[in-house]
Amino acid sequence: MRRPAVVWTFILGAVAALLAFPAPGGAQVAGTISGIVRPGAGSEVATSGVLVELVELREGPTVVQETRTTAGRFRFEVERVDPSITYVVRATVDGVGYLPQSPIQLSVQRPAAQVDIAVYGATTQRPELSAEISALTIVGVDRAAGTLTLQREDAVLNPSTRTWTGDADGVTVRLPALPRTLQAEGQAWFNGLPTAGDLTSSPDGIVAHVPLRPGQTMLITRYTVEADLAAAAYELRNEAALPTKQLQVMVPEHFARSVSPLRDALEAEPVEVEGQRLLVVERSRAAQAGDVVAASVTGLAAPIPAHPFTQPLGAASGAALVAGFAAAAGVVAMRRGARVATA
Repeated sequence: MRRPAVVWTFILGAVAALLAFPAPGGAQVAGTISGIVRPGAGSEVATSGVLVELVELREGPTVVQETRTTAGRFRFEVERVDPSITYVVRATVDGVGYLPQSPIQLSVQRPAAQVDIAVYGATTQRPELSAEISALTIVGVDRAAGTLTLQREDAVLNPSTRTWTGDADGVTVRLPALPRTLQAEGQAWFNGLPTAGDLTSSPDGIVAHVPLRPGQTMLITRYTVEADLAAAAYELRNEAALPTKQLQVMVPEHFARSVSPLRDALEAEPVEVEGQRLLVVERSRAAQAGDVVAASVTGLAAPIPAHPFTQPLGAASGAALVAGFAAAAGVVAMRRGARVATA
């Protein structure tokens, strides 16, 4: 399975600190960012005249320059290299933006950068979507409020050579509702970076208006749900939105007294995330849309230590969490590989 591996705080902080060397004598150094826009694997999209934008990442993304490709090539001149600035280059084809594999940092020692951006044509014809994995994890327990915070991760696979832009309403994926949901939010990731599109809450669940590029897109959703924590056990259920290779639920070991498989499920090997051991229950075989994996969780009413899992969903915390899951499961994420193996 592929999962995000770039943490924005790392991009905007650590990398800048490593590269922030002053020029001798305080001299200003000009820089360049150039590259090529090419058709992605199996794509026949034209790459001449493609809109390419240079985007600065500071407090938020800001387009600072734009150009059009000539025979797929482009070039930006940066008047003054500033190691504290992180850039991304975005190429837009058929209304969908595409990014290179990683952000760009210029320095006095390295004032020039080259990037390669793979692009695809868009389609309104739905491909045969599936998910490598869908995992629902308890990431927070509020005993006073009687609520749980749950985070769901769906690695959605588009096997075609075109980007699917959705149905007549622009919807690409519908995630099933969780019982007694009070609040829900979500983010989409591709190639280790947040991607354009909206995940919005509806009475029927989460609706994704997210272009699905060829390959895997990670949908990360977080829910606050009511729960009877005084009950003998809580049933944690995850329903597949698509045909899914691995359908799982996870619980940090220190959150619960026990986690037991229900019905057509089995215990998988625990995984380590950010120094915490997660207990894993998964469906015994691949799931179809609508299939469920469930576990009985006891002991949720006991005191729980503070933990980074309880942070609000954000670019940094979301990336850190899913990157941790990926590493724990032996996954090579987005830019690193493809299949999860927790057992």
